[in-house]
Amino acid sequence: MDTWRIGFLAAARRWWAVIALATGTGALLAYQYSSSVSPTYEAEAKLLVTASGTELGAVQSAPELAATYAELVRSTPVLRRTVAALNGRVKLEELREDVRGEWDEDTRLLTVRARSSDSAVAVQAANELARELKREASSQPPVRGSEEPVLRTELMIVEPAAASDRVRPQSLLLMEFGALAGFFFAVALAVLVDSRRGTVRDEEDLTTLTAGVVLGSVDGARERAGSYQRLAERVVAAGGDEVPRSLLVFGADRGSGSGTVAANLATALADPSVSVVLADLGEKPEAARLFAPDGDGADEARVKHDGTLRYGGIVFERYTLRSESAPLVLLPRGGPPRSLDVAGAGGLVELLVAEADIVVLHSGPPPRSPRSLALARAADVTILVVRQGHTKRDTVTSALESLDLTRAKVVGIVLQKRERWA
Repeated sequence: MDTWRIGFLAAARRWWAVIALATGTGALLAYQYSSSVSPTYEAEAKLLVTASGTELGAVQSAPELAATYAELVRSTPVLRRTVAALNGRVKLEELREDVRGEWDEDTRLLTVRARSSDSAVAVQAANELARELKREASSQPPVRGSEEPVLRTELMIVEPAAASDRVRPQSLLLMEFGALAGFFFAVALAVLVDSRRGTVRDEEDLTTLTAGVVLGSVDGARERAGSYQRLAERVVAAGGDEVPRSLLVFGADRGSGSGTVAANLATALADPSVSVVLADLGEKPEAARLFAPDGDGADEARVKHDGTLRYGGIVFERYTLRSESAPLVLLPRGGPPRSLDVAGAGGLVELLVAEADIVVLHSGPPPRSPRSLALARAADVTILVVRQGHTKRDTVTSALESLDLTRAKVVGIVLQKRERWA
């Protein structure tokens, strides 16, 4: 199960309608804003800068002179004459803020740009500025160059302004920004709301949270013949062509009822033709309580002690249930091993598989039990149990991330509706 789907994608999937609405609303608001704001237009005129004299002298002098004329675009004399030519349609200081000159040394072109809320005024201002700069250049006295006694600057209008472009506001760009703002706002809100919901409420909530396979809901011993039989069929089907020989069942947190699920699942898998071993390695023998209320096989009317099974320093007490279709229950003497690495877990699973056709293991929550992560790596499939109204949403995410790091094969999640001990 890929953890990249958890969190952001889970919230996006659950709140997709709200996110789509917010994205469209953001784009619409941006469009309305751009429609209400007065547009700004920009026109440009291009001049070629040359200097008389030898070619070398012109090349050396033209860049310096052109940079000077680019600055002269905002000079008061040039602007004053331009304002007069525009018949006072713009003020001097306003025009100073809305014009600029740009020099391209590679093309030797001087570009004069003018902006205005009136498209025609922008075009006229750019052309008048170009003409005033040309006059300014022709009125300047010659200068002495390095190769020629004197050099004269010449400006030639090569491309007068014919039309203007709308530069503010750009409706399409604003709509894109508005849509993105709406999208990210909705996603952030969805993640925040999801994170504050606290616990898992139902299967739909669990599915959208994990973006994974939910095997179904179970309700303790009351629906053992129904919901657990369906759960057993789904677990077998999830194994593909081969029926999984070893299954690990544990809860995302304490009190999830994972022991109930493990015991009832083992019972549902067992029949006269299929032998099943239930090994309870939890901190408390939760799974065994369905068969022996005190968890140590003391109920002689229901179970029978059938020797021991050793693996390294672990001694398992064997209990046989007085039923034709019941699992063999194994309880570690003195409680579960404090530490169990991946190699040790693999050897233990192999030993238990040799005892029966299917092995169902139960252990504690993965964040609190490194032993569970080692068993998850060794088992064929892993099932995570979540208790309705009890398990927190971020706890489920944390458990799945831990399992993903161990490369455990998580076939699905079971929602425990109500904890019920036999």
